[in-house]
Amino acid sequence: MSSYFSDLFRTSTEKDMGCTYSVLSLNPAGKFVVLGYQVEMMANNPVPDLLPLEVRRRDEDVKFYYDITSKIPLKDYLKNRKLNKQEFIDLVLGITALLSKYKNLLLSENNFILSEEHIYFDPSSRSLSLMYLPVKMDFNQYTAVKDLVIKLITKTAFIEIQEGDIFLQRIIEYLKTDGLTLADFNRFLARIRDEKPQTAGSEASLPLEKPLVFESSRDIQDTGDKKAHPLNRKSAAAALLLQFVLLCASVAGEKLMRASGMDELSRYAAIAAAVIICDLLMLKFMFLNKGEYNSEKRKKPEGTHENLSSHGESILIKGRKNLSAKKEDKPAGLSKAEGKDLPVPRSSKSEYAPKSYDETALLSRADAPLAELVHEEEGRTESHPITKDSFIIGRNPGISDMVIDEKAVGRIHAEIISKGCDYYIVDRNSKNGTYLNQERLAGGQEYKLENNDTVIFANKEYRFILKI
Repeated sequence: MSSYFSDLFRTSTEKDMGCTYSVLSLNPAGKFVVLGYQVEMMANNPVPDLLPLEVRRRDEDVKFYYDITSKIPLKDYLKNRKLNKQEFIDLVLGITALLSKYKNLLLSENNFILSEEHIYFDPSSRSLSLMYLPVKMDFNQYTAVKDLVIKLITKTAFIEIQEGDIFLQRIIEYLKTDGLTLADFNRFLARIRDEKPQTAGSEASLPLEKPLVFESSRDIQDTGDKKAHPLNRKSAAAALLLQFVLLCASVAGEKLMRASGMDELSRYAAIAAAVIICDLLMLKFMFLNKGEYNSEKRKKPEGTHENLSSHGESILIKGRKNLSAKKEDKPAGLSKAEGKDLPVPRSSKSEYAPKSYDETALLSRADAPLAELVHEEEGRTESHPITKDSFIIGRNPGISDMVIDEKAVGRIHAEIISKGCDYYIVDRNSKNGTYLNQERLAGGQEYKLENNDTVIFANKEYRFILKI
């Protein structure tokens, strides 16, 4: 979260009448003016994509209650997902589009609280909801957008990156540019969203704020061949020379045929036939030579040699040093200036990463789960091993690691978090609650689990078994 907002308020979670609220309490040291007309407008006219707000006052103490029932923070939602390039850019564009959307409703884009903890995801509608703070303040929202995007890239989101693609580095470099607006950033994201991946040797070293046009590697190769083809100029010169010779020969031949008494139609037919035959022979000569040249190009050039990696895989290196032994940390395709001091994006491991055969592999929780949830009903026992550090329980099979097919259970109901050999349970703001040993848990808070604890998700009871 931006330091400006972190100094402005503190956050807590409260439950009231079956609803879960994120409560923002303003810093008592500050002098803040609550914009009453905005509070009244939001209370009387619920605004889509904004969390419902209720303001409660007690003397000088003002608290803002946001209804987050059945919603989860964006940070927690992203923990269990991998995003590709388009999904990540769509996520950011979805957030920034909301900031501009509410200008027509007399809401300021500077009053949205932009942090992965205060942007909420609704699993039922698969939509985002923002927090709006109706307080008079002087703050540039683009600064908060920059902080949010960089934090998503470097710490929060798991982003799948195609081999050699540097779109994350381009976004970070763009955000460093001074004098830009939110509209500029939106246009930049929309432009790179559907671009083909930029790799080493592409146009990536151009200034990022300028529109870039990319072609497929095949188009680039064909364009280069046409410009560099050694037969182009020679063939054109030969064709012009041939036409001049044919013109002279036609004039001379016409005079000879007329002197011999040949009629006019026969003379011109013979000249035309001779010209066509000569042109066809010239075209055939040109295409044969071009075909031989291209076949020579497809052969492996002298500067190309093959090296074997440590695993015996053949690696083709064209006119440069073998890169299989050691790779620089600088992203491929970045110029020297672009690669300087860039945060390293948190992304999924590349499938091309070399394996090490010298180290003993450490078993993951999926290979050897240390805990499980056990449900017993009518003589049947169901066992659910906890196989992840972040283990989601809920009704939604597309998101949950453990699916409970009960309407009373939320789509994302709760989460079990493992830290070393310790396990903690978190209620994800479910409507019907999560209970630990018959006590209802406050939403969003971690509670340590012990062996044989009773855990109830709405109306489904389980026993937590620790195997160590």
